Amino acid sequence: MKNYLPILFATLVLTACSDNDPDDPSNDLDAPTFSAISRPSTQGDPNVVKIRGEYMEVLPENSTELLLQGELSDNRALSEMRIDIHNSQDGHTHARIEQRLPGFRVDEVVQLNGTSHTINQTIRYDDRDYLAGPYHVILHAVDDAGNSTSFADGSSIVRSVYLKRPYMPLIALADDPDETLEQLSGTAENALVVEGYLEQQRDEHNFAITFIRVSLVRDTDRDNDTDWQGDTSYEAMWGESQFLRDNTGAMLTGQAIPTFTNDQLPLATLWKNQPYSLISSDHERVLRIEVEDEGGNLAVREFTVIVN
Repeated sequence: MKNYLPILFATLVLTACSDNDPDDPSNDLDAPTFSAISRPSTQGDPNVVKIRGEYMEVLPENSTELLLQGELSDNRALSEMRIDIHNSQDGHTHARIEQRLPGFRVDEVVQLNGTSHTINQTIRYDDRDYLAGPYHVILHAVDDAGNSTSFADGSSIVRSVYLKRPYMPLIALADDPDETLEQLSGTAENALVVEGYLEQQRDEHNFAITFIRVSLVRDTDRDNDTDWQGDTSYEAMWGESQFLRDNTGAMLTGQAIPTFTNDQLPLATLWKNQPYSLISSDHERVLRIEVEDEGGNLAVREFTVIVN
C-alpha cells in the first residue's frame, strides 16, 4: 500500500496547483475593462447637446466620420472587441432585446491579443442616404477565457451620437440661424410662445412630415435609467409616429397635422388650438420638439425653459 502514497500525494499536489494556476483560462473569471472612453468625436465643429434625455454628440450635416477613443484592458489576455453602431429612434434601451431599425449601421469585430489595447478607431461612412436621428455606439469586449462585458453591470460601453442630414426636417427658431439656441424664457401663467417654423421636403428629397410631438419634461438623463418622460406638464402630438409607441404597444398618434405652406409650418400654429400656460414648476424643464418625416428621418431639438 505504501508504494502508492507518493503517487497519491503527487496527484493531490498537482491538482491543487492546477486549481490556482493563473495561466489556466478556467480560473479567470474577470471580464475586460473599458476606461477613458470618450464621447464619439466628430468631424467639423460638433457641440455636446442634450437630446431625448441622453447626452450625445451631434454630427454636422456634412460629416463623414466619427472617432472612438479609449483604453481596454484585461487581467490575463484580450480576445476581441465588438463595435456596434445602430439606429435608436425607437428609444430602446439595451436591458431588453435590441430592436434593429434601418439606417447607418456598423457591426465590426476587432481581434485582439495581450492585456491592453488603445482604442483609436475612425469609423468612416460615405454620403449615401441614411436615416437622420439618434444612434447608439456600443463597445463589447471578450477575453480569451470567454468572459464578456455586459449591459447588466455597466461594463459594456453605450454612447450616443446624433446624425444630421441635409434632408431631415428642419426645426428653425426665430433669430437662431445656426441652430445653437438652447434656452427659452417665459412668464408664469402666460402662454408658452415659440417663434419659428418647421420645414419639410428639403435637399431635393420629397419627404413630408408625418409626426410631431411637443412636450415639457424633466431635465433628466436616460443613461442613468431615470424616467425621462416622467412628470410631463405638457404634451401634444400630431400625425402618427413610425418609431415611438405608447404603453399598450400602439404607435403614438395625435391630431391631424396642420397644413404646410410652401413646405413650412409656423410653430405658433401648433399651439393655436391647444395653448399652454407656463407654471412655476416648469422652470428648467425641457421643451422637446420631435419631428419625423415619411422617409424615417427624425429631427429633435431641446430647450431649457426659464420661467420668470
